[in-house]
Amino acid sequence: MAFSQKRSELEKPKPPLTFLRCKACGTEHSRPFKQNDYIFKEIREGEKCPKCGSSEMIIINIYIPEEREKQGKR
Repeated sequence: MAFSQKRSELEKPKPPLTFLRCKACGTEHSRPFKQNDYIFKEIREGEKCPKCGSSEMIIINIYIPEEREKQGKR
């Protein structure tokens, strides 16, 4: 069999992550993707910076993280 991944791994896509930057202090952090997220979207309500508490954030990146290959597997 040519496939090394299990069928269940192929059926479930990895959830995307949204990366945000605080406009006040510049701290970056991530959270699970939410519907209607897009790059450069400004967020002013509902979320706060974990460092300074400001509610003014901007989405700087959205991506699906790749799973690293297991060591020793070639």
